[in-house]
Amino acid sequence: MENNIKDKIKQFFVDECGVEATITDSDQLFSSGLVSSINMVQLLVFLEGEFDIKVSPLETSLDNFDTIQTLESFVAQKQTS
Repeated sequence: MENNIKDKIKQFFVDECGVEATITDSDQLFSSGLVSSINMVQLLVFLEGEFDIKVSPLETSLDNFDTIQTLESFVAQKQTS
C-alpha cells in the first residue's frame, strides 16, 4: 500500500505543481522553493480526499510535508490511527 501512497503523492506534485517527474523521495519540496506555499492548500485537499484522512493545522509542518518520503510516512500513520 505504501508504494501506492508514494506514487499518488509524486503524481500530484507532477500534475498539479509542475514539478519534474525526476524528483526523488528525499528532494525537499517546500523548504527548497520547488513547491510554493500556495500549493500547500491544494496538497491538503488532495491528501484528505485521496487518502480519507483529516490533517490538523498543527500537523502542517516541514517535518511532515517537505519530502515525498515524509508525506508518505505521515499519510500511512494517519491511515492507521
